[in-house]
Amino acid sequence: MQADAQAKLASVVESSYGKLLAALVRRWGDLESCQDALAEAFAVAVEKWPTQGVPDHHEGWLLQVARRRLIDGYRRGKRGQELERAADLEREPDSRLPDERLELLLLCAHPALDIKVRVPLMLNAVLGLSAHKIAAGFAVAPATMSARLLRAKKKIRETGLRFEIQPGKEREARLKSLGESLYLAFSLEADELGDDGNSGEARAEFLALARIFAHLDPHNPEALGLLALMLYQSAREPARLDSEGAWVAFESQQTSLWNRELIEEAEQTLLRAHGYDRLGRFQLEAALESAQIHGRLLGLTDWGVILQLYEGLAICSPTLGGSVAHASALLHSGHPEEARLKLASLGEEAVRHFQPYWATLAATCRKLGLPADARLAGERARELARSNAQRNFLSSLEG
Repeated sequence: MQADAQAKLASVVESSYGKLLAALVRRWGDLESCQDALAEAFAVAVEKWPTQGVPDHHEGWLLQVARRRLIDGYRRGKRGQELERAADLEREPDSRLPDERLELLLLCAHPALDIKVRVPLMLNAVLGLSAHKIAAGFAVAPATMSARLLRAKKKIRETGLRFEIQPGKEREARLKSLGESLYLAFSLEADELGDDGNSGEARAEFLALARIFAHLDPHNPEALGLLALMLYQSAREPARLDSEGAWVAFESQQTSLWNRELIEEAEQTLLRAHGYDRLGRFQLEAALESAQIHGRLLGLTDWGVILQLYEGLAICSPTLGGSVAHASALLHSGHPEEARLKLASLGEEAVRHFQPYWATLAATCRKLGLPADARLAGERARELARSNAQRNFLSSLEG
C-alpha cells in the first residue's frame, strides 16, 4: 500500500498541481499563500495516504486540506469580510475540478510585473517547473532565476495584486506570454525524455492545454500555430528513444514510429492558421517542423525552404534558440563555415548557460576539423545537459 500511495501522490503532483493551484488562486487571489497551503496539503498526504489509503477523490481531498490551511491563516490574522469569505469557501462542494490553469496563466502576466518574469512565473507557479529548469530555458544562472521569481512573488504579496484581465492590447500581450510559457514548458520537458518517466506525461498535459488555448482564442493564428507545432513534435515522440532508452537524432529516427494522425492534425491546424494571413513565430516554427518531417518522409529535404523559413523567423521573432537552430540548419545543409559565423555572432554572455549553443558549436567544429575546439564545446554542452540521457547522447556524438 505504501508504494502504491507514493506512486499515486507523485502522479497527482505531476498532473494536478496546476489545476489545484488555479482553483485556489481564483478564489483567494494570493498566489504565495495558495502555494504554501497546497504544499502543506501534499505534506499531509505524504503522511496519511501510505497508512490510510488514497482517497477516491484525491484532488478534492487535497483541495479541501489546502482550503482549511488558508481559512486557518485568515482566522489567525484577519477578520470581517475575509473571514466570511473563508467560511463561504469552506461550505463550497468539492465536485469535479474545472481546469482553470489557462486563466491563471493569463493572470500571471499582470502588467505590473516585470516583463522578464511573467513567463517564468507562469512556468513556476502554474506549470510546476523548478527555478533550475526554467533557468535552462532562459539561459541564465539558476540563482538569477530564483531571485527574479522571489521578487515577483514578493511584489504580488506586498501590493495585493488581483489578477483582473482587461480587454484590448493588455489581453493580447497576456495571450502572447501564455503561448510562450506553454511552449517553453513543453520544450524543457523534452530534455528529460529517457531520464524521467513523467516527462512524456507532462508533455501530453501541456499539449492538452495548447488545445484548450486554441479553443479559447479560435481566431488567433498564433494559438493555432502553437498547437500545430506541439502536435508535430508530439507525433515524433515514439521515435525519440531507442529500445534501451537512449536518444535518437532526428535524422536517424524510424519514421514508421511517427504518429501519422497527429501529423495530419498538425497539417490541418497549420492550414487554418495560415488562412488568417497574419504570420507569426509559432506558425513559422510549425512550418519548419512540417518541412523537416516531410523531408524525411519523402526522402528529400528542401534545405533552401528551411533556411528561408529561419531567415523569416529571425525577422519576425528573433530569439537565441532560433538563431542556434538556424546555425544547426546551416550545418546540416552543408554550410559549416556559415554555421560557425552565425554562432560567433551571438553574444558571449547570452550563450554562457544555453546548452543547445554549445552542442551545435561542438558539432560545427567537428565538421570543420577543429577537434580541440569541438572537445571544449562538447564538454560545456555535457556540463549543461539536464538529463543522463541527453548527456549520453552528446557523448556518443564525440565518436
